[in-house]
Amino acid sequence: SAKELDELIRRGDLQASDFPAVLKHPFAASSRGMTSCGSLAEAPDVLARWLQEHQVPCLLQRRVRIARDLRITYVGGEIVHGYWRVKADAESLSTGTSAAGSHLDFRIPRLELAPFVRSFAAATGIDIGGMDIAFPEPGPGGQTEGPVIFEVSPIFDLNPEPPDEWQGRPYKEYKNTPDYAARRAENYASCAQKIIEYALGRRGRLFVDIDNTVSDAWKRIRRATLPSWPGQTFDSAKAHSPEELLKDSPLPGAQGALASLTRDWEVSYLSARGAPGAFQATLKWLRQHDFPNAGQLVLVSDALHKVDWLEDAMADSGRTVLLVDDLSRGHHLAETLPDEKTRGALRASGIPYEIFGHDSSWPQVAEQLLAKAAAWRAQAQVS
Repeated sequence: SAKELDELIRRGDLQASDFPAVLKHPFAASSRGMTSCGSLAEAPDVLARWLQEHQVPCLLQRRVRIARDLRITYVGGEIVHGYWRVKADAESLSTGTSAAGSHLDFRIPRLELAPFVRSFAAATGIDIGGMDIAFPEPGPGGQTEGPVIFEVSPIFDLNPEPPDEWQGRPYKEYKNTPDYAARRAENYASCAQKIIEYALGRRGRLFVDIDNTVSDAWKRIRRATLPSWPGQTFDSAKAHSPEELLKDSPLPGAQGALASLTRDWEVSYLSARGAPGAFQATLKWLRQHDFPNAGQLVLVSDALHKVDWLEDAMADSGRTVLLVDDLSRGHHLAETLPDEKTRGALRASGIPYEIFGHDSSWPQVAEQLLAKAAAWRAQAQVS
C-alpha cells in the first residue's frame, strides 16, 4: 500500500540502490499486472497508478536482469515437468511463454535439481507447486548473484514440449496451434494422475475394529450371555447373527470422526465376526449409519487373524499401518479382560495400535490420529 511504501522509505529499508524495481500482482499469472519502476523518486506515483488500476495490494520486487529462468513443476518433491524460458531480450520485463520472441528449452538439469527440489518441498511444506528459478545476468563488474527463486505457485501451467520443427521458434506462436492444445491436455492428465497417486500414497492405512470400537456391542453381548449377564459364557451364534448385529448403535461421534480422517488415512474395517451372514449384515450396518469407506471391510473368524491381514498390508503398501481396536475379551463377564494374545502378536510383528477403551472418545481419538499422520509425514520427508 502507499502507507507501507512511505514507511519503508522512512525506515531506510527501501533505497535508491534497490531500483529499478518491479510491481507485481499478488494473484495474477503469466506476467499480468507487472509494471516497471525506474527510480525511488518515481515509486509513489507509479504505485498510486498501479493500485488504482488493480485494486489489490502490490508486491514490490527489485528488478533482476535475466535472460532465462527455469519453470519446475513438482509433486511430492519430485520433478514432473520443467523447461527453460529463454527471453528474446534480457531487458524484457516478462519471461512468460506468451512474451514475444521467447522460446522454451526442455533440456533441464533434472538430476542436479532433484535434491534441491526435494529439500525445498520438505523445508517449506509446499509439496506440490510450480517453481520459478531465475539466473541473473552478470553485473557491470562481472559479479553474479543467482540463482533466485522468484515464486512457488500452487497453480501452474504445463506447457508441452513442441515438435522438432518448432524448436527455437517463438513459443507464443506454437501456443495457437491444435498440437499445443492436445499435448497440453496430455500433460494435465499425466500430472493429475501423479497428484492423485501422491495424495493417496501419502495417507496411512487405518484399520478400525467394529465391536465396541465403532459399534455399541455391549447390549448385544449381554442379551446372548448365558445363563444371564454377567455369566459364564455366551451364545456366539446368537450374538453374531445378522438380526442381532443390525441392532447395534454406533458409538457417539464415530462416523464423523472417521470421515474427518479420510484425507490423511485410508480407512478400512477389520473385525472378528466369523458367523454366517455376518459380512452382509456388517456391510449393511456400516452403510445404514453413514460410515466412510464402508466397502473396505474385512471380517476374520478370530482376533489373532487380524495380525495376518495387518502384516500383509504393511508388506504390500509400504505405508504406515495402524489398528484402532478395543483389544479386549470376555464381554460376557462382569469385567472385561485385555486380549493379551492379540496385543502380544501385534507387538511382535511391529504393528502399531491404539486401544479404544471404555473412556475413549472418537473426537479425541481423531485428533490424535491426525497428529500421528502429520508426525509420520514429517519424519518421512526428513528421511
